Amino acid sequence: LIDGGKMSKSLRNLYTTDDLIKNGVDPLAYRYFTFSAHYRTKLNFTWEAVKAQQKWFNRLREFVANAAALASESSELGDTSWLDSYRQQFQEAIDDDLNMPRAVGVVATLVREAERRDLAAQTASARVATRELLLHFDRVLGLQLAAIQPLLTKSETLSSDVDELPVAVSSLLEERKLARAAKDFKRSDEIRAQVRELGYELIDRPGGVVEWKKVDLQT
Repeated sequence: LIDGGKMSKSLRNLYTTDDLIKNGVDPLAYRYFTFSAHYRTKLNFTWEAVKAQQKWFNRLREFVANAAALASESSELGDTSWLDSYRQQFQEAIDDDLNMPRAVGVVATLVREAERRDLAAQTASARVATRELLLHFDRVLGLQLAAIQPLLTKSETLSSDVDELPVAVSSLLEERKLARAAKDFKRSDEIRAQVRELGYELIDRPGGVVEWKKVDLQT
């Protein structure tokens, strides 16, 4: 379905991959969008819904890139037994007649849990370990997560000095700091997305340090 109606050439409402790209939608984000409905049910395509999935897909890629960078700096994973339940939940979703909505729900919950654990312990181990599990899940999802480069490299210039930031961004960082202290992870994620829309990527370091870098909004 498209916008709740029929899709057909005669109605001129067929879209190609080029149309997705022209509208700012990564084809892999569209793939992620298709997981929002079971293959035995109809999927209703709307640009609003697809672009919402694009935002989450960007969020997922950012998580993987950040974790890849942190993995290059530390090999300490600590106790990873908490990941076993997510591995089991994902497998059960796949075994449940390829229940992809349920499977990607596990992925979203896993990412949030990893960030919560690292925030509470002021470490990076949960995110690093989660990346490895996500790469395992990606053998089914096909989102090319292994191809994502680390968010940071030693050649990049980073900063944690808020005085170098525009007032609008530094104000959001202060609000995010308060949200994280209150363990309001939903608001923290919303602010991260707002900051990115203003052209800055945030990198959460162990110890509560938040670094940032400018990004190209076209990527």
